[in-house]
Amino acid sequence: TQSTWGRMNMHFRHVASVFLFGVLWCHFAVWMLPMASCAWPKTTILTPQDTAEPPVHALILSDVHVLGERKRSALDRLLLDWQLQRSFTASLLLFRPDVVFILGDLLDEGGHCSDKQYESYAGRFHDIFRSTVPIFTVVGNHDTEFGYAQTRQMLRRFERSFQPVNNLTRFGVFDVAMVNTMSLGRAIDSTVQADANRFIEELSTRNDTNRPLLLLVHFPLYRENDMKCGEERVQEQGHITYEHPSFQLRPDWDVINEPTSKNLLALKPHAIFSGHTHAFCQYIHSTPSQIPEVTVPSFSWRMRPDPSFVLATVSSSSVQTAHCRLPSEVTAIASIVVTAISILITVVLWFRQRFSSVSTSKVEVSKQL
Repeated sequence: TQSTWGRMNMHFRHVASVFLFGVLWCHFAVWMLPMASCAWPKTTILTPQDTAEPPVHALILSDVHVLGERKRSALDRLLLDWQLQRSFTASLLLFRPDVVFILGDLLDEGGHCSDKQYESYAGRFHDIFRSTVPIFTVVGNHDTEFGYAQTRQMLRRFERSFQPVNNLTRFGVFDVAMVNTMSLGRAIDSTVQADANRFIEELSTRNDTNRPLLLLVHFPLYRENDMKCGEERVQEQGHITYEHPSFQLRPDWDVINEPTSKNLLALKPHAIFSGHTHAFCQYIHSTPSQIPEVTVPSFSWRMRPDPSFVLATVSSSSVQTAHCRLPSEVTAIASIVVTAISILITVVLWFRQRFSSVSTSKVEVSKQL
């Protein structure tokens, strides 16, 4: 009867609404809600130029570790590609940055594949991190190797797929310098080390020293440990993929060696952004002046159970940062499973209601006959 079909259509609309809500929840809300408490830090106006030039908003990631085929299963690669892509897309939609910095270890097995495999591997990275805003990438040890095993061939194929490993570019009110920090310690190839040292020398003699310099590196500059990295870091415990804050950091392995760090600090950068340790750190280098460094944690579920990123507001006279969390793997998967079960139950109830209504209609028709 007409009323029966009306009830069925109403139930169908209900199922469709639940399904649409579930898709939107799993595709966007699961990722955006943990980030909703984060916002761009406000800049401090110290000079007339701060008013004349709008600040730049930078989304900063590190150690994304797109998984390779050598150690990881196809299912694990698929899951992490999905996590990285959804996290990155949600952060772009929510914060709309002017620029993105990714501070190395773009790949997980970059030093253990052929040139052809590397090209395909890097292609996956670019498919995941699609963006209409500029992306600056820094070379990490997992993209090539540590200095003791890093070769020119490794660096060339990185540069073919990404950007020069030693590079100075202008963006907004500041200059951005990206340095191959793995080559500044124990280097198997002296020419690779010479290239990095020559680039640092060129930075020290750049013409427009009035423009603020942002230094992007993979290895943090030298510090003994993370005990001066702020309350958030000090309260952490060690994990399989990151150390306890009291752990003695090793030069040329965990951090840049002290002499090279002094050379970089002599450039008097506006701020330094680093990665590698997978743990958040806000550190102040007191020599030659008060220079802030922010070490950005991993963006990947495989490197931290609670991945995160940094928002930076950069003006000509100040750099303000905010540390923002992504959903944990357990939280995200649990939310999606609960949503999927809710949709399934709704669909089952709709089918039961539909068949019940159809049976009732047949009984009514037979009685009329």
